[in-house]
Amino acid sequence: MIERTRVPMLWSTSAAGCGIDKGPLAQLLVRFSAMIVDQPRIKELEINPFFATRNVFVALDSRVRAPSIRDRRRYATEIAIRPYPLQYVVTCTLPDGTVLTVRPIRPEDEPLMRRFHATISEESVYARYTHPFPLSERIAHEYLSRMCFIDYLYEMALVALHTNAIGEREIVGVGRLIMERKRQ
Repeated sequence: MIERTRVPMLWSTSAAGCGIDKGPLAQLLVRFSAMIVDQPRIKELEINPFFATRNVFVALDSRVRAPSIRDRRRYATEIAIRPYPLQYVVTCTLPDGTVLTVRPIRPEDEPLMRRFHATISEESVYARYTHPFPLSERIAHEYLSRMCFIDYLYEMALVALHTNAIGEREIVGVGRLIMERKRQ
């Protein structure tokens, strides 16, 4: 997205290159989008002009438009991609001393989910899905991408993660809640 801006610029991935360093600019954009999502009272925001040097970014002028009181609820729920729900991340210690992190699933958890599915028994698979579900289908990218990339407004998948003896993170459990959507 940064490279497709209307302004011709030289982009760099490191401070050693010429032009603007994309890393800090990308971080700024992510933080800015989180602020917009967290503020349902913002309907529209324009920054013009926006100046950038290698690592300095300055918004010289901005305009904020707020929705009417009647429209506020609608704008708060029409976010295309909802923010990651950090409030559900917890760490707990089991009676045997095992430390688990329980958190909402993320799209980048797909490789961990592939390894998790390889460890569960056919009886567990049948108990969860109520029919035989071959491992090759459970670990297919098409399936796992749908299971890992979710809309946090309508569904929640919590994964329990553990660091194994060789220091790798692994999923040891998954729980999923799905809200039934009203048909329009």
